[in-house]
Amino acid sequence: MTIRWDGPIIFLAKDAIFGQNISVSGEDFSNSSKPRASRVLKSEASNEDLTNFLLGAENLAKIKENLEAISSVPIEAPEIENVKLSKEKSTKEAEPQIKLEVSEDKPNRKFNKKLVFQNVLLCFSLILVFSLPALVFGFQFAYQGKVITNASLFGENLQGKTPDEIKTIVDSKLGGYKISVKSGSLTKDYSLLDLNVSNNSDKIIKDLMATGRNGSFWSNNTYFLKQFAGKVNLMSLPTKDYNLNFNFDSKAVGSKITGLVPNFSTSENLVVKGLESIAQPPNMDGRFYQQVFLYRFSEDLKTLGTVPLPDTNFNTEAFSSVQKLVNKNIALKKDDKIINVGSLDITRFVIFDNNLNPKIDEAKIEVYINDVVAKQINIAPQNKKIKVENFSKQTVISEGKPGLAVDVSSLKQSIASAINDGQPIVDIKTNVVPPPVDREDIIVPDWTRYIDINLSTQTMTAFDKSVQVDQWKITSGSNYHSTPVGVTYIFGKSAVTRMWGGTPGIDYYDLPNVHWVSWFRAGGYAIHEAYWRSAFGGQDYRWSGSHGCVNAPLAVAKFIYDWAPIGTPVVVHY
Repeated sequence: MTIRWDGPIIFLAKDAIFGQNISVSGEDFSNSSKPRASRVLKSEASNEDLTNFLLGAENLAKIKENLEAISSVPIEAPEIENVKLSKEKSTKEAEPQIKLEVSEDKPNRKFNKKLVFQNVLLCFSLILVFSLPALVFGFQFAYQGKVITNASLFGENLQGKTPDEIKTIVDSKLGGYKISVKSGSLTKDYSLLDLNVSNNSDKIIKDLMATGRNGSFWSNNTYFLKQFAGKVNLMSLPTKDYNLNFNFDSKAVGSKITGLVPNFSTSENLVVKGLESIAQPPNMDGRFYQQVFLYRFSEDLKTLGTVPLPDTNFNTEAFSSVQKLVNKNIALKKDDKIINVGSLDITRFVIFDNNLNPKIDEAKIEVYINDVVAKQINIAPQNKKIKVENFSKQTVISEGKPGLAVDVSSLKQSIASAINDGQPIVDIKTNVVPPPVDREDIIVPDWTRYIDINLSTQTMTAFDKSVQVDQWKITSGSNYHSTPVGVTYIFGKSAVTRMWGGTPGIDYYDLPNVHWVSWFRAGGYAIHEAYWRSAFGGQDYRWSGSHGCVNAPLAVAKFIYDWAPIGTPVVVHY
């Protein structure tokens, strides 16, 4: 505070400073609202009186009290920094005056940065200490019954998901899964449920829900806080990726295709979930199809999770070995004719041992040659046609033409060698096929000789150029099985044969070694010996006769057999 005077100061009363009302030119300063720094006190006093007044210790305290009363604001005790006395010479117009001004200087305070930082840090620490429990509690409440961990399954984040929501994700991914088997017009789809495939999704959900909850109080809250920090990007947390583990019975899965094998196409490859099989049904071993199906299913399921090693010898290496064997093209060549044997054809020749090692089967190649190659190479011969009269006179109607046929035995060996050794060309060997003979046997009756059979007299007479050669007694058919009448001719002969017929229990007969049989009518009618009969020519034929044949003694039967050629007419009458 500075107190300065420059000339006379006018006081209405000397005690104004000491608590009396102060007025200047009629203005009352006792309750003035003007700032202290702008208030001016004036009074008439001599310089000496003012100096003594100001310098008195007792007066200084009173000045302080009065100044506080004037401003209504407590102030510090004023300090007299400078007392300046000046005396101006009086003039005629005015006498010398002392001027007193009291003003207050604002304190000179410096800005303390360190103190401010400490205060801010303290405030932040207090906020953090009291807000962290609230944040952890809020995060725990928001994730109640939900996954806390930053985890994923099938590429979808699971944090904040409920167990039911995770099950929905799994079901949506696996529910629509199908593995298809296609062969020609046959298509069969199998779901994971059809194949009895299980997975560990329930265990994954259980582990996720336990993480951050099954530990101690401090570890659980620390884990919550850490996951919260990662959630709001205060720190980087890696995502924990989960994979499903699948389980299934390899034999049960492979057997699903067994019942389909008989229905597979014989001209199109088997396709399992987009993988074109090298197998060509139904020529392949049934186990092969099971292994292909199981292998392809296992490989496809790996796109959804972890798959156990299937119970099979068939794997990528085995599949490659089969492909290497069959993925070839062989040209079968005959003159200007070429037949290409591709991988689709070669698969028909593959068989497997007990360890599913592939090899070429020549028997299957032979089937292919007969079904495919022979139809394109073979030339059918033109048959030779002849006509034979009475089994003796032959007339050629057409000479015919020889044909051509593939040498199957040689070709199947050559094809097998070409497949195993990688030979690209195989020459087809053929054999000449003689033309078959179409024989037409015709019977032309020759009346130079003929045989007359009289059923009434039970006799048989041989004529040569209308001259009787001889006559014999015979026994013809009984009244129940009479010998048919009419003109026929001998059309066949048997030196010895077995004859049987009739009805069992009534008139059944079975006669072996019947000699010298000359067939003269269709239906089994013939002239032959009858070693079971001792008498011929009697009328007993009516009840004990034959079943329609002409029975004769052995010598007579042989004579007719030798004398009457094919075509000799036979006249039967009463």
